[in-house]
Amino acid sequence: MTAHRPFTFRLALTLAAALVLPLCAQSAPSASIYVTQAGWGHLSLQGDRFELLATGSNGHSCVLDGARQGSVGDAGEGCKLQFKPLPGGRLEVLPASPSMDQACRMFCGARASFDGVYHPMPQGCEDEQRHARQAQGLQAYKAGRHAEAASRWAELERSCGVFMHWTESYALNNDRAVAAYHLGDFAACVALSRPVADDQQLQVFRETAPTDHDNLLPLLRAARFNLQRCSEKAAGKR
Repeated sequence: MTAHRPFTFRLALTLAAALVLPLCAQSAPSASIYVTQAGWGHLSLQGDRFELLATGSNGHSCVLDGARQGSVGDAGEGCKLQFKPLPGGRLEVLPASPSMDQACRMFCGARASFDGVYHPMPQGCEDEQRHARQAQGLQAYKAGRHAEAASRWAELERSCGVFMHWTESYALNNDRAVAAYHLGDFAACVALSRPVADDQQLQVFRETAPTDHDNLLPLLRAARFNLQRCSEKAAGKR
């Protein structure tokens, strides 16, 4: 929030745009963009092509793309992926055979993997749509319409939160905490700030994942500030 810079901080992190893939005609999924829970994997299906981006810890990632035929995508270099349909329109993504596992790992950093269940992207949750909804909340906040901002951000969390990367989710929590503060809902502000202000997680990142540590640090500092202010207000202090 530019109007209250010390009180909140939005870390802009864009996971390369969501990506995904169609299967054969008789089993082609209705969606074309898929995402994992916690937002670490994005899959795009466009015609007979696929693109997949998965992010792991400490800035490591997997990037695979290529031609698709039926339920198999060919990333090249001896790596083929299987897109296995699951109930609810989901896809399980994995190497097409165990013998291709090593070839497919060549497309990944040491701390990243693409294997997992990919869900159809919910309406309103693609990257551009989420960013527009975040911006609408920010516009309302800057105009002093704190209840509207809180409502817009809460709805964004309800509809898209399970598919957000942790950096985006934490930034949204900080924004929601600020709105709650201005509405006098100090208990909600505390509840939103506490998960982000996790010193133990910061210590783990400091020791094992310095890039993640650097991403978390400004978010954690903002959450600490929010937590202190709102805790004092909730306790009746000035």
